[in-house]
Amino acid sequence: MSEIEREHEVKHALKVIATAATASADRWLTVAEAASRAGMKINTMYACCLRRVLPSYKVGEKMRRIKESDLLAWMESSRVEAKSGHRKET
Repeated sequence: MSEIEREHEVKHALKVIATAATASADRWLTVAEAASRAGMKINTMYACCLRRVLPSYKVGEKMRRIKESDLLAWMESSRVEAKSGHRKET
């Protein structure tokens, strides 16, 4: 197999993986599931929904659901880049 063919195969595999990841990211999560996934307390996650910091959907009078893709996008938007060149010396 030539290098060009291998490169094409790798690009195709990455595209398939990205498509699968996007499709699975459309699951509906409870507030408890979203909090667990984000490493937060349930009350904090619920407060984020109520303050409209995180998109959520009302189900009935008291229940909320969060799209997994919304949660992941919100988490990614909160990312803080590390400073380069600063290494802790031991």
